[in-house]
Amino acid sequence: MENNPIGNSKEKIELGLDEMEKFLKKYELEKIHQGFFEKIAILIIASFGLIAALAWDQALKLIFTDIFNGLETVGQKLLYATIITIIATILSIILSKMFLNRQKTSDKTIIDHLRQFIPKKK
Repeated sequence: MENNPIGNSKEKIELGLDEMEKFLKKYELEKIHQGFFEKIAILIIASFGLIAALAWDQALKLIFTDIFNGLETVGQKLLYATIITIIATILSIILSKMFLNRQKTSDKTIIDHLRQFIPKKK
């Protein structure tokens, strides 16, 4: 019997994943992970998107203020909002055509995703 703590840890992880896989199959939960992780990824991406949008808003306001000598009147603010909306719409259309048509579905379960992080035996 090998007295290697790393080897034993790998075996324990594999055994734990096997037990988890049996549990998920028993209660028909193995496909729930995909929706869950997609939602988490969407929330993280949306958070970074909001941060980027706020940063761009500040930068564009400075540029707009320099070009149009201020951003104080209602007309200037409406013009700024209109220009930003047009730019955002055009970019959204372009990016969605580039990336959303290339989505692939995956039949991997959560166990399959977890197993990829376990080093393979030599």
